[in-house]
Amino acid sequence: MNMNTLVRLAEPLSWRIVTELFRRSPDQFIVRELHPSGGQYDCLELAEFTSQGTESWVMVNRNGSVTLFRPGKDRTWQNWVERTLSDPVRFVDEVARSLALVSPQPLPSSTPHTLMLRFIAEFLTVSIGRPNFWQCRNGFRDSSGYERSGKRNEWFEQFPEIFNIEPPKLSRDWKLEPAYCYWFLLKDDVPELGLDTDGRVYRKDGQVIELAPLYKQHRKIWSLIVAVAADLIP
Repeated sequence: MNMNTLVRLAEPLSWRIVTELFRRSPDQFIVRELHPSGGQYDCLELAEFTSQGTESWVMVNRNGSVTLFRPGKDRTWQNWVERTLSDPVRFVDEVARSLALVSPQPLPSSTPHTLMLRFIAEFLTVSIGRPNFWQCRNGFRDSSGYERSGKRNEWFEQFPEIFNIEPPKLSRDWKLEPAYCYWFLLKDDVPELGLDTDGRVYRKDGQVIELAPLYKQHRKIWSLIVAVAADLIP
């Protein structure tokens, strides 16, 4: 598998992993995009809220490995893209077992935050094999070293309705920089949709769509994608 193929596959598969882990305990976690070591790494992190802030549980490096950071449960998986491709359910279950993160049956009901993550993961999955490269990036570039961190203002400005709505509840409850609560679906590096952890989708035409009421009608994430972004389906 060549490097370009790995990069394209790593994007949707990394979202699938963190989303399925998040669904097991949606009130416990946040998903963040991190670029440690001066931007050498491109990671999705599953972190737990604590009284001291957040504590990392899982780091999925799109350029490398999947690593656990829980005390006493440290573990690293190399070649995670190939393993996830061959059997995604089995791999996610293996990671969850290593974390002692139980999988309740049935899973907890999807919160607006969960719906946002599921929407992203499913949308990116559909993009596999298409000519355009779709990816999802956070509203805050969190980097260390020589790379500049900060809010990605140029993306927010393309969705003016974002500024007319109160920042998501998550940012208020946990005193997060609000930009962490926004994500952008990019086509070839151009933002096409904005999303927030309150389960809202922002379109460039000014529409703001709540995912939770639509989900009550359709009960399928794919139906939400068609209803919200049929004209953008990869």
